[in-house]
Amino acid sequence: MAQARRRTITLENRRDRPLSEREIIDATLAFANGADLRIDGEGEHEMRLSETDGEVVLEIKGESEPAVQISGTKAEIAAIGNRQREAIRRFLVRVMKEPGTLGRELLNQGWTKSWAKVERVVRPTEAGVSIRYYDRLFTPYLLANRGILLLLDPERGFGEKLCQCQLGACGDFFLEIRPPRGRPQRRYCSAEHMALGHKERGAIRMRKIRTTLRQRRKTK
Repeated sequence: MAQARRRTITLENRRDRPLSEREIIDATLAFANGADLRIDGEGEHEMRLSETDGEVVLEIKGESEPAVQISGTKAEIAAIGNRQREAIRRFLVRVMKEPGTLGRELLNQGWTKSWAKVERVVRPTEAGVSIRYYDRLFTPYLLANRGILLLLDPERGFGEKLCQCQLGACGDFFLEIRPPRGRPQRRYCSAEHMALGHKERGAIRMRKIRTTLRQRRKTK
């Protein structure tokens, strides 16, 4: 995971414009790859950070749920987020390697019970009605939980496109890249990393060749 590319992404999740499934998955991968997520919702849920005398307080409020407060130093609060991020990265690896086993485990652990409430919103339009599904995703980890389950659903087809960059210095997760021509790119997350990866693999091959030649000379 390239920490140098750490950034903050602001997402808007409202009843009249809820996040799409693809946006949830893209945000899940960005979170796993090191991005900080900020989710602007309708106001019935809120996550706030405040700092007083060197102590940081993370407060999560819900419309009907009691407020939750977590306090500690900046490093301690950051460590919570990092542990959640690493957990999501481990889940993403398992989505690629053993989706059936992971899916059963998460359902047995009650993951759907920890989901935000899903609300069906029907609004009139000039052409008829608009039907949307609004998920109250108010923390990055809750959003990423939703993203993992979407990736595990084979009918949606997202999981089969999940890849991890093979460049040693990267390791970011991404959905396969489809160029205008040719096969989908599944090994590297960008053209730049593809070029660096080819150089990296070429250097590894040359080291193997040199090692083989040295071993042959020793046996003569």
